[in-house]
Order: sequence, then structure tokens, then C-alpha cells
Amino acid sequence: MSAKNIMRVLLQASPEQYEQGLTAYQGYHDTLKVTAAKNDLDFEKVVAAFSALSPGNKLELNFKDLDTLIVAVKTFKEASSIRLHCYSSCTQRAYEYLTGWETFKPTRGNSKTWNFYNNILNPKSPDYVTIDRHAIEVWHGKEISEEARKKYFYKTKYNQIVDDFKKVVKQTGLLPQQIQAITWYTWKERSK
Repeated sequence: MSAKNIMRVLLQASPEQYEQGLTAYQGYHDTLKVTAAKNDLDFEKVVAAFSALSPGNKLELNFKDLDTLIVAVKTFKEASSIRLHCYSSCTQRAYEYLTGWETFKPTRGNSKTWNFYNNILNPKSPDYVTIDRHAIEVWHGKEISEEARKKYFYKTKYNQIVDDFKKVVKQTGLLPQQIQAITWYTWKERSK
């Protein structure tokens, strides 16, 4: 459980995984900017909704779910009638953010989504790193159970993992979200 494990996975990245990770958050930013403009929506609200949909959701389904949510909001459907691939509580929060009923802000228990939101909103900022289930396993150096992963989402463990990602930042000169994304692509492929 250390920065060494993060570095080990980073060094295992193929050239394609490395390139995908380097540009991932800028790509999400650009894609969601187009989505917001195309639908005449506020960019920050679109990013907030996208981030809220992400816990436990696959990336490609996250984009599909956002499109479905936007259509539902524009056709005045209630959140409870929308069926997405994510948890129903995530659908509700995303709906509230997209409609402006709620403002996305950091709260206890949403460190992952708060950092994901900020990584997308400001893809060149060194201040945020998204620690998701893959990042926890990368840090741990092996696949771990869902139950074991949950304990890492507590603030002290989360911050410990963030600190180790930032140690790798100092060694590589990459942004924390680039390291996270490169290792995410690498770990995902390895875990298939």
C-alpha cells in the first residue's frame, strides 16, 4: 500500500494507456463543454450531473446516462421516473444539479465525486485527484473486495492515498489526475 505500487502500475502502462490517461480529463472537459453548449445548459451543472452519475458506473454508461438525463430534464420528467445505469440516489442528485435545484459542493462522503468534478472542470489544476475503486486497488497493489474498498473511502484513508499519488507527481512531473487516469486505464485492462 504505497506510492511504489502506483509507480509500478504507471510504468506498466502501454503507450496507448499512457496517452489516454494524459488526455482523459481534458477530453471529458471538452466533451461536456460541447454537450452543455449543444443543449443550452450551464457547463458547471453538466459537469456536476456527470460527476454525480459516476459512483459505481462505467465511464461509457456515464456519458449515455448524462444524455438520457438531459433529455428527461428537457421534457420535464421527474427524477423518480428516469432509469439509468447508476444508483437511484445518484440519479436524483444529478437531476437536482442539472436543474439547478441543488449546487454541487463538497460534503462528507463525496470526496471521489468532488475531486472528479474538479478534475473535469479544471483539467490542468494540480489540486485534485480522483480516488475511485481502481485507484484504491492500484495503491493497494492488488484487487480487493468491495467491502474492503469501502473502508478506504473514509477521509483518513482517502487522504493517505491522495498523498501517495502526489508523491508520484513529484517523481514524474505529471498532474495527479493524469497519473490517476493512466493507472486507471492500465488497471482496468489488467483486471479484465
